[in-house]
Amino acid sequence: MLGDVLYVAGYHAEASIRGFAARVRGRIMSYKLRLILALGAIIFALLVWPTLYRYDHIDLGAGRSYPVKSNRITGQTEILFPEGWKPARIPEPEKVAAPEEDVPPAEVAALDVHASLQGAGPPTGWGYLRVGIYNGSTLNLTEITVEITVLDPSKQPVVDRRPYRIKYVRSLGLGETDKSASIPPLQVGEFGTSLGFNVLPGQTWSCQVIGARGTRD
Repeated sequence: MLGDVLYVAGYHAEASIRGFAARVRGRIMSYKLRLILALGAIIFALLVWPTLYRYDHIDLGAGRSYPVKSNRITGQTEILFPEGWKPARIPEPEKVAAPEEDVPPAEVAALDVHASLQGAGPPTGWGYLRVGIYNGSTLNLTEITVEITVLDPSKQPVVDRRPYRIKYVRSLGLGETDKSASIPPLQVGEFGTSLGFNVLPGQTWSCQVIGARGTRD
């Protein structure tokens, strides 16, 4: 009799343990299934819909239009050129040029000027003005205004105080120039311009700087 009781008790205990284990396995399987479904949804969202890349196009003008793709995760953008996908370059921010202002009259007087003429020489004369300047002002020189006077052999004016406004242009060699350059304070540079006429042999001429413009650092 005692053996039967122990058998029945053991049977019920084993059944309880099996039921508990089954419930635990069921919960684990449920969690695994939820995890798998969540991961699948994430992968689907990234790789299937919407795709990993967002596609568009860019119009470069002159009838040139190229496909563009942007990585939704990294944000990297590439352009499809005839030679293949190339990373899109982010344009550098444009440098804002400092505003120009007039050089104060007292500082215009501090500009040390050495002017000369160039040209074919006698008998046709000289028609190009070169103005070398030592910048004694506190501004970066970008422009000067000069007056040219030309007298004939009898000291009569042929050209009387004709003004020229000359922008500073720095030569970069091989025909290239930098029109945004300037002459810093306490440095030397050279301005130049065509006069539009020739100073003939026997005539005398003079050049005077009457104004200048520049920028501050």
